[in-house]
Amino acid sequence: MWSCQRNRRKGFALVATLSFVALGTIILLATGSQLSRTTDVLASYKAISRVQNIAGNAVEVGSHFFLKDHGQFQSRWPGINDFKNSISSRAGAESALWLDYVSSINETTSCLDLSSEVNYYSGDAGLGSNEYSIECYVFSVGARYITIASAEKNGIKRYSLGVISRVGIAQGGLPALRLGTLDRVLKKMNAGPGNSGITGDIVFGSAIILDDPLTLSLTSQATPGDVVIGTLTSPEVVLSFTGTNPGEETIEQWLESWLVQTDKTRQDYLNEWYEDYLASFPTEVTEIRYSMDDTDGAGNSYVLPAEYVGDEYVVHVDPPTGHEADMRQFIAEFSTSGLVISYGDNKLTIPSSIVQNEAVHLVINGDTRFENDENDPHKVALVNGKYDIKVLGNVDIATNLAYPSLLGYINNGNSDNNIVANLPKEVNSEIATNIVSDYGNPEKNTSWLRLAAVGGDMDMYFQRNNINNANSAHGVKFLMGDFFAFSVGGEGGDVGFVDNSNANTNVRTPQFFVFGSLTSETFDSEDRIEEIASLVAVANEGNEADGSPSSFFSTRLALLGVQSW
Repeated sequence: MWSCQRNRRKGFALVATLSFVALGTIILLATGSQLSRTTDVLASYKAISRVQNIAGNAVEVGSHFFLKDHGQFQSRWPGINDFKNSISSRAGAESALWLDYVSSINETTSCLDLSSEVNYYSGDAGLGSNEYSIECYVFSVGARYITIASAEKNGIKRYSLGVISRVGIAQGGLPALRLGTLDRVLKKMNAGPGNSGITGDIVFGSAIILDDPLTLSLTSQATPGDVVIGTLTSPEVVLSFTGTNPGEETIEQWLESWLVQTDKTRQDYLNEWYEDYLASFPTEVTEIRYSMDDTDGAGNSYVLPAEYVGDEYVVHVDPPTGHEADMRQFIAEFSTSGLVISYGDNKLTIPSSIVQNEAVHLVINGDTRFENDENDPHKVALVNGKYDIKVLGNVDIATNLAYPSLLGYINNGNSDNNIVANLPKEVNSEIATNIVSDYGNPEKNTSWLRLAAVGGDMDMYFQRNNINNANSAHGVKFLMGDFFAFSVGGEGGDVGFVDNSNANTNVRTPQFFVFGSLTSETFDSEDRIEEIASLVAVANEGNEADGSPSSFFSTRLALLGVQSW
């Protein structure tokens, strides 16, 4: 016997429908809640961004007031520590660097309070239409100024900082290197054993090098920016890797922001550099001439009067009559007392006391050798004051040249009485930044040098007393200033290394170091450059204390950029 029972579940569809409706309601409620939270977050981000923008605008407005009238730094900002704490709470190396940069200022540091000046325009939409509480202060940090502004609304407070520095052409503004040819493979700087085993090259600042192509040799850990820390202008660059090639995509990314490829001819550049230099030297001014003629067989001794310093005069130093048969050079010797230019028994003295505020513009009409008082290429001649020197002929540099305030960066003679620079220097960003900062600080430095060989070469000498033995040639040359070698009529234009072939490389690796700029048509045309194990060029940034000796040396303060937190 069998039976069949049919169970009709009439309520199943209703239950299922209600379940789906309930689930959908939960999803909608959750989604709505999430959307609400997202909207709140976006609104918060928008509010924060708006406050940051207001603070950034306040920095620009405050900086504008400061640039128009520096004012007196007689205020204090009680909120400086809150600003520092805000930076320190942000993660990342960038915030740590900014915190270190402002570490020297605190609640007792004098500043310029521009809050009222900025708030005068707070009704403007760019400053929040009177809806924000705004403060703005300017501090002096080293050779620069910083503008710090805060903006606050509804409990949201944000800060912005602007850096104000000098820009212009005064002993700066030029690329660290401007070379028609280099003919050298540039490599990343490395330090060998001890302090003296330094090899490789580094340029802090931009460079124009017109080799076609210019070759850089890189390890797998290096980038082109490790060699030229700035932009490079060149017709073509070849990257050679001693390790793993990073790949075309990575290389293209490097070159995109670093290399400025130019199709302007090399000669166009050379002509432009020379014309710019000639235009920068004073013209249509009073010429003062000193002749190195002997009088009755006795030498003449002149002292330049202070009235001949400045833009209204150019001082010419002429060789004696009949000098064509005389192979002697002019001898120029810098010291803390000034500059002495001699020819035989005749000499012209320029006291350093008269060139502290304005520059003396000199034209030396003949080959000139720059020495120190010991005629020792490893010693240092101190350039105390402002000198703009044009040599019509060859320039021999048989000394190191340094500004008194920066002597500590190169003196390895262990005392002020034994100032010498015969050790190569390992250079990093901290050292470069410090030397530039000290140079630009008017309280520390009042000196600069511009030296040009026009129609001649500029040669570096290394051997002591011209004695050709290894123990007296360490191959280190350190120069401070702007240096030029221009070809005229096919003569000159090279920066050369005359007697470095016997440098004792087992003791100290040869190095050529320029702080300022170097411009030449050729660089070591006699192919001695490989004897220089390290090439270093650090561009300076102009000097507030240059006394504005001429319009082409003038500088001005400018807001370089704004950082917001």
